[in-house]
Amino acid sequence: MEYIIAFNNTDNAVKSERALLEQKIHAIMQPLPSQIHMGCGLCLKIGSCEVKTSLKILAEKGIGEIMIFSSEAKGAQYSYTEINEKIEQPIDTAF
Repeated sequence: MEYIIAFNNTDNAVKSERALLEQKIHAIMQPLPSQIHMGCGLCLKIGSCEVKTSLKILAEKGIGEIMIFSSEAKGAQYSYTEINEKIEQPIDTAF
């Protein structure tokens, strides 16, 4: 399973990508899937094994107001499920 981290603005998306790549987290910047209606239109795709570490890094960098979605393939389509409400400081999330 993969996760999508959506942002309230482009600046946070770019800062997040930079912060995660500096820590050797495999994060892929991509357009926000059309099924998700939130924020700036950019998101990061993160593997399930790196989600908790990624959220901790973003919290340490002061990047808040993000939303997290799980991504699941269903045939040729993807389904997205919101994991939580807006997170101001995503330090302790259960995955």
